[in-house]
Amino acid sequence: MEEILMNIVDGIKKEAESLFLSRELVCSEAVLVAVNQGFNLGLDRGVAINMMSGFPVGIGNGCLCGAVSGGVAAFGLALGKKFSRAEVKEWTKILYEEFIKKYKCTCCKVLIKDVKDDPKKHFKYCGQITADMAEITARLILERRPELMEKLDGGISR
Repeated sequence: MEEILMNIVDGIKKEAESLFLSRELVCSEAVLVAVNQGFNLGLDRGVAINMMSGFPVGIGNGCLCGAVSGGVAAFGLALGKKFSRAEVKEWTKILYEEFIKKYKCTCCKVLIKDVKDDPKKHFKYCGQITADMAEITARLILERRPELMEKLDGGISR
């Protein structure tokens, strides 16, 4: 069972990274789309993309990381109808804390300060952040909604 969970989470992580690195989607869009597709949550792909299009590059001012925004949106999509607002809020705090544990902050400007002058490094680094946020989000969703495994069709499909 644990191996199946890890395969699902890894598939969502790789899909988010691929969507970003292929330049098909930006960080915020890639996280939400990969989680939505990976768990068959039912949000129209175009709506997901449109909804998240204003969040990359720190909501335009360089602060809140777009990947974090995408993770929070995916978390709400997967958990919001099934649990109380208080529970989702508490679990979102865990999502945030796991990202902080890994990256020390959620401010886009701070996250990229060491790579911003090198477009290749910057892009690769943001791809890694996108992948990691998708992984954290997917793992925490499955911990709260293991029944989502039953809805899976064997992998991510576009």
